[in-house]
Amino acid sequence: MSAPDLHAPLLRVAQRWMPRILTQVCRDPTSPLFGCADRNWWHYKIRDFPSIILQQAGYALHEAARLPQWHDQREQLAAIAAASARFWNARAQKHYAFEEYYPWEQGYPPLAFASLAVAKLADQGVVAVEDVRDGLRIAARQLRTRFEAQAGNQQVAGLAALAWIDKLLPQDADPAAFAQVKARTLDLQHAEGWFWEYDGPDLGYLAVTIDCLWDLYDATGDADYRDAIARAGWVEGRDFTAIDSERVARPLWKFANLLGVGGRTGRGWTVAQAISLFSDAYFERLVWREFGPRILAGEWDLVHRITPLTPAKPSLVGRRCAKAGIPFVLGPLNGGVGVLTDLGQATRLVLERVRGVSALFIEANYDLNLLQEDTRRPWAIKQRIMSRHGHLANSSTAEAVENLANGTLRNIVLGHLSRDCNTPEIAKEAVAEKLLQAGIDSLRIDVSTQANPTETITL
Repeated sequence: MSAPDLHAPLLRVAQRWMPRILTQVCRDPTSPLFGCADRNWWHYKIRDFPSIILQQAGYALHEAARLPQWHDQREQLAAIAAASARFWNARAQKHYAFEEYYPWEQGYPPLAFASLAVAKLADQGVVAVEDVRDGLRIAARQLRTRFEAQAGNQQVAGLAALAWIDKLLPQDADPAAFAQVKARTLDLQHAEGWFWEYDGPDLGYLAVTIDCLWDLYDATGDADYRDAIARAGWVEGRDFTAIDSERVARPLWKFANLLGVGGRTGRGWTVAQAISLFSDAYFERLVWREFGPRILAGEWDLVHRITPLTPAKPSLVGRRCAKAGIPFVLGPLNGGVGVLTDLGQATRLVLERVRGVSALFIEANYDLNLLQEDTRRPWAIKQRIMSRHGHLANSSTAEAVENLANGTLRNIVLGHLSRDCNTPEIAKEAVAEKLLQAGIDSLRIDVSTQANPTETITL
């Protein structure tokens, strides 16, 4: 099977976005804001600071000059790209620079991606190194000492930026520090080839990571980066299966946009979620059509749905996995939230899938003594509840929480409590006592009930 031609569709995207990118940049050479790429700041004045991560636009304009339809404007585009780098340099020298969402933020993404773009512009002669030297030195000092362990794509971009800066300013380079950051960065790659992105894999971020690994290889010629790219090169049909649900998802997305809800608007969340129910259901139907028979045949020990998801939505795959006795794991959700329920038993494989989350919703269905003493349920039902296809007892939940507690986990929410065979007090005490015996006192434990919402948990 031949590889798909990605150049033509990506070129169409670039051509469509080019005018929009231009409108975001201040193109007035007489203005002190010449080259600023945050129109909300320089034109609309609705932001107190320019989001410096947007200065990547300068490199996009430089690359666009290679396209035939923009070739006649290459000198003007080069001037704007150079101005964007000089504007970045001026902002980088300000106190607590590298803002993205908040003033004086010192954010890592703007540090990594904008510095990489400016360094590459300087390497290609679009802007003089002297014009951006001071900003590059400040960026390099931070890139040597800061590390983004939660988002692999950002950290690889930061290492790439540092590699290009060291190439431009060899007299300032610190090879020992670079080698140390390099080793830590490559350690973020999982044995399966993907890089950690907020506690799990993400194909979109992986594409960014691979692009930045090529930047590293271009800057250094180090084969270690090429090897990392090869390990990350997933092959469709062998390493993953693509499920195309656009036939339903795209019209619904357009409908939501027509209503002005969801997406970038941030409005009408409830309506947007209701609309997305249909596309999510269609996606799960396609997933089950592709994998259902193999799941039922026991080919996998669990089904782990990472995204898109929310525990509030019904899941066709989850229901059918429950009937088949196959654990269905959700998460981590945004902010690093895992969801474990209707398990029967918390196997090592299940726990490894949520290791590293900052918050965990886990069932604590029954107290063993109360279940055994219950007179409403026949013995056959009790056996099913206690089986590997049933629910977690408080003791099993406590063991699972203890197993996961020595990492990033900070918040536990116990849920799915039986009304007859458990109480919030008994469930919480069982987990708290197990953690106390293990010498763990850093976890907050909440219990969710059907009658009352839990307090807000800040991640």
